[in-house]
Amino acid sequence: MTMNTKAVIEYFESFLKRVGERKGALLNIHSGEGESAVMYMEPTYEVSEFDADTVHEKWPYADKGFDLVLDIFCYEHQRTDEQKATYRRELKRVMKDDGLYLLSLANNEWRLETKEEVERGFFPSFVLVDYTLDAENGPSYIFRKNASVL
Repeated sequence: MTMNTKAVIEYFESFLKRVGERKGALLNIHSGEGESAVMYMEPTYEVSEFDADTVHEKWPYADKGFDLVLDIFCYEHQRTDEQKATYRRELKRVMKDDGLYLLSLANNEWRLETKEEVERGFFPSFVLVDYTLDAENGPSYIFRKNASVL
């Protein structure tokens, strides 16, 4: 089943409008072969794009440079615990304090982590603030960086 990127972005934008966060620097982590999710977003962000093929290395961005990080089905490609830990460490480094991480996991044949597993994997550096378990497009999560955790 193919994920509807536009529907996922509509969920994220609805949340951002509800909480009043509509501007800033956005990092879009994507697959080089997939469509860019930001093409569906309103043009209120300064956008940088990052290909998921290089997320296992240090990311080429300054510390605390992004208000929002958008990831549609790239985190799930981190197959080992070490890859996931590196991803989360770099994510935390490049995000501003109290920044938002918008994560969507596509509906696919791989075993998806449960909401509790995803939440536990990002805690305490990130706190889950909203989610949807959309059967058609896969689960989507919104995390806020926990600035009190160094």
